[in-house]
Amino acid sequence: MALKDQLPEGFYKLFASKYREYYIRFLLALFHETAGLYSALSLTEGQARAVIEEQMEGEGMVFLEEPEEEGENLTFIPTPARFLGNLLSWGWMVREFDERTNEYFYGFPGGRRLITIFVLEIRLGSNISHAAM
Repeated sequence: MALKDQLPEGFYKLFASKYREYYIRFLLALFHETAGLYSALSLTEGQARAVIEEQMEGEGMVFLEEPEEEGENLTFIPTPARFLGNLLSWGWMVREFDERTNEYFYGFPGGRRLITIFVLEIRLGSNISHAAM
């Protein structure tokens, strides 16, 4: 089976988004945050949102905590929850529920973790420390 056949259906939507560079920066920040967690390699939903929020503030993005109203003329409102939800639905991240803590944890897909970071590194032209991988 070819590698491209193993990628989720929405995997390439990130590259078509007008927020592409932000998504890549968010993913890299989330990767670096999980790299420090040697046991679980995942973040709680609150931690993941906080990482994205910090990146958004660093980029000078204005965001709302929650969308104002739902309606016919729904537009994309950049919130940490919206960005995280898109990364999840596009297959860049996975979410698992832990019954002991009663929380959702976000991380990178098992076998695709290194592939994901490699693709992002090439796309953004960043230099990721190989010790983190």
